[in-house]
Amino acid sequence: MPPFEIAVATDLTEEGLNLLRGEDDLRVVAVRPTRREVRAALTTAHALIARDDLSIDAALLADAPRLRVIGRVGASLNGIDIDAASARGIMVMNTPGVSAVAAGEHTVALILGLARRLVEMHNSLAAGEWVQDRASLAGVQLQGKTLGIVGFGRVG
Repeated sequence: MPPFEIAVATDLTEEGLNLLRGEDDLRVVAVRPTRREVRAALTTAHALIARDDLSIDAALLADAPRLRVIGRVGASLNGIDIDAASARGIMVMNTPGVSAVAAGEHTVALILGLARRLVEMHNSLAAGEWVQDRASLAGVQLQGKTLGIVGFGRVG
């Protein structure tokens, strides 16, 4: 029996790709997330892994005779024609929470950037003004302050 073929049309980490490549009964085909390249890969692929930068509609699915599963990297299923996939018996799934740590860390970085006025400092430096007026751009320190993060779901 030929191996189960997975078309990967997104930028998975090497760690993630190696997990897939480490399985004897899987064949991983990496393609750019363009309709032309994905359409070509789907002529033989059993699975597709993509992000929301690729629209997966009925026309694309029509060229995927072996496709059995679509995995969307991310929390949403935007851009996937669920009705067309369901009509063909193709399972559609997502990966909620996959970016939760990165989004949380990015939020902390933005909080620090705002507190220390990094954008204003950068613009002042680029304009050659920073040395003349450093004190007004110093920002605030977070030490001794209370910071609360309110959110819904995994990121909050």
